[in-house]
Amino acid sequence: MKQTYVFAVLVLFVSGFLFVPDVTSNETSMTADGFVQDSTVLSGQVPRTIRVAVYDEPNATLPDYGAAGLTSTNITPLLLMLEGAGYDVTPLTFQNILNHELKAASYDVFVIFDNNPRENTSELVKQYWLGGGGILSIDGAINYITYFGIMCPDLEGTNDYGSDWDYVWSENHTIENRHPVTKAFEVGDKITNYLDWGAFNKTMLEFSSTSTEYTMLTSPDADPSWVNTLARDPELQGGRVVHAFGDDRDDYLPDESIIVEAVDWLAMRPKGRILFDLTNEPYYGVDPGDPSGYNLEGRHAAMRDYLVRNRFTFDKAYPDDGPLEISFLRQYDMLFINTPGLSYSTPEIDAIHQWVEEGGGLLLHGEYQSFSDQNANLREILSAYDMNITDTDYSPSTLITTNATVHPVNAFAASMEFLGGAFVESWGDAFTLWGDGAGNETIVAQEIGMGRVVLCGDINYLGNYIDYEDNAQFAENVANWLCSGGAEVLLYTDGKTSIGPDYNYYRSPAALALNELAVEYFMTNDRDMFNESLKMQTWELVIIDANNDAPATSHNLIIDHLEAGGKLIWRDFMFRYDFAPYNSTWSYLGWQGLGSTITGGPPDVFLWEPDHPVFNMPVEYGEATIESLNNLFMTDYTYVHLYDNATALAGITPTFDSNESAIVLGVEGRALCNMFAISQYVDDTDDSTYSDAYELFINEIAFMLRPTIDHPGDVEFEEGETGNSIVWNPESLYPARYVIYQNGSDIVDIAWFGEQVVLDLDYLTNGTYIFEILVYDRAGYSVLDEVQVDVLVPEIPTTTGELPILLIIAAAAAVVIIIVVVIVVQRRSKS
Repeated sequence: MKQTYVFAVLVLFVSGFLFVPDVTSNETSMTADGFVQDSTVLSGQVPRTIRVAVYDEPNATLPDYGAAGLTSTNITPLLLMLEGAGYDVTPLTFQNILNHELKAASYDVFVIFDNNPRENTSELVKQYWLGGGGILSIDGAINYITYFGIMCPDLEGTNDYGSDWDYVWSENHTIENRHPVTKAFEVGDKITNYLDWGAFNKTMLEFSSTSTEYTMLTSPDADPSWVNTLARDPELQGGRVVHAFGDDRDDYLPDESIIVEAVDWLAMRPKGRILFDLTNEPYYGVDPGDPSGYNLEGRHAAMRDYLVRNRFTFDKAYPDDGPLEISFLRQYDMLFINTPGLSYSTPEIDAIHQWVEEGGGLLLHGEYQSFSDQNANLREILSAYDMNITDTDYSPSTLITTNATVHPVNAFAASMEFLGGAFVESWGDAFTLWGDGAGNETIVAQEIGMGRVVLCGDINYLGNYIDYEDNAQFAENVANWLCSGGAEVLLYTDGKTSIGPDYNYYRSPAALALNELAVEYFMTNDRDMFNESLKMQTWELVIIDANNDAPATSHNLIIDHLEAGGKLIWRDFMFRYDFAPYNSTWSYLGWQGLGSTITGGPPDVFLWEPDHPVFNMPVEYGEATIESLNNLFMTDYTYVHLYDNATALAGITPTFDSNESAIVLGVEGRALCNMFAISQYVDDTDDSTYSDAYELFINEIAFMLRPTIDHPGDVEFEEGETGNSIVWNPESLYPARYVIYQNGSDIVDIAWFGEQVVLDLDYLTNGTYIFEILVYDRAGYSVLDEVQVDVLVPEIPTTTGELPILLIIAAAAAVVIIIVVVIVVQRRSKS
């Protein structure tokens, strides 16, 4: 037995010389530890995180402006309710608000639970609402939203308790209207919560200046002349508002479904987020009392109102927000700096420059020569750009000009008025937007990386002069342009000629659908500027919703866009034409115009392929037809004949008819054409509480923007080799998450923000592996790629001529040792 043991040990010893691996393996194991799944709440139609601030006020006494009622200080039941719904919830105290932490970029909704903001924070809360933040008022908070004009501007500064509002007792409360806030109920349903709750006088609301903005949701059965759940969607100023009833006692808590759905509806889906900088003492602020050189009255409050009504949010950066840092700026799409009295530090300037390069939009305003210090501070920022403020003042000081460059940012702005400023200058890559007609520039711009910069030498034209000439139109345009740096979607929509001059394009179904999807886009409503926009860059998706002014001169550019791989959604009342230049475009898209239309009212549209994603993702449209009673446009439908290179998804007959198509998919699935006037289908056929046009646009856009991914090819390497990986390049304009599977088991599940995905393979041992990646966008679409990885056993050198001489000597020595040992053992055994 001893002989066997010694021989075995020696064999192992020898094998250690003979089979030394060429490469030492540094093996690691890959787990899912540390990876987190993207946690979003189903909001509206598309998943996203909604951030809610809840006012945490221990003081139960009424503030000076309060009129009546008992208040609650226990917010725990509400916190649990909102957290249980999946919202990101943060209590905010009086001090938090004083520290200017309540911003629309930080919190989508501010909830005031049966209490009222204290006197020295009440204006800050209102400014949050004026900047587009949503307000949820519950019971006793009716004091605040009434006195500060948030629910009814006509009542601002008054508190007519007992007349305009009151506490009305009732055991049951009836649902009066279907609405996103009450979508869990049917009209006539009852909510039992017997107590006297804060309510508004219906008659007062119906005769108010904002009567069209209200939806009355519940009324107390004991006196239906009052409304105790009320929603307001302001048309001209501020964010959305909801008032509901309930308090912190277990038997009287607010109805959970109403609170949860109210928060979702209140959360702004913004076109862009704007930051007005107050950190460095600008001469003009926004509201009275702002930390600025002149603060007796607000100079940019009207500008804020114009932008917020267009679905932008508007925050202010205060000195206590600290120096401007890149992480703070990245919350915003546009930064507005005017006449800073203090200079920016080098790190701040570097952060601003980096933010612009990444896609931020920077609006800079200087002034005439007397503001030399302020202009010098601006020049430090301007040093990186091809533009500057001159020392030449306007003369005369009031300057009215019609000298505009043809550029989308100047759409519908025929003339501008400036007051008491200085001319600016541009060179290199910068260009003129407005001049005085005599060779002097008043507004210049430049595109930097993915971002944009606009400079003007006047602080009045968007301040107290914003309502002069077309200054307000330019304010809207410049925000649209500055907030779309890096955008890959172009939207053209019109309709004012038919609907009326007050029609807000930023609230059109297509624009709201893009906001819901959180897709960055540039919008133009002028067909000539649409033509210019098509020339200026390559677009991923072009959306045309032409109801009054068809982009007839853009057809070649549209075909070029599609030929280059771009995507298209198109509605045009000219689809009916069957002559040049239209017919060649229509043929390319997959159909022929038949020369006739429906003009007497919108026809019912039947879903011919109801299982198609256009009708199911992300919105599950629940009806077989799309219907409308709104006859807004001259042309409601255009007849076309379908060709074999296209597919009809819907039509105006119950079953397929090649001459009655309504939604046509062509160009290998990259062009989607609506033959019906989609934007006038604003009814709610499927009773979802959202308009059909809005839902259909969401689905059409989501379908066109499905994620894509490349295929990097299979991988083979020897075990122990390093530097091996799989590199995927998925693309999406609204990425969500990706999952990686190894032989069918998920090993990575992580939020995705559009970046390249690299999977390290060095930890793998000998074998064959199948790796799959599944990439999702926020609409729920996904794309899959599969890569096979073969890890081979390392090869051992076998050619004698190549065998290292040292290894041969070692082997020979080992054999000699074995022989000697065997002889010695045998002799000992004989003795």
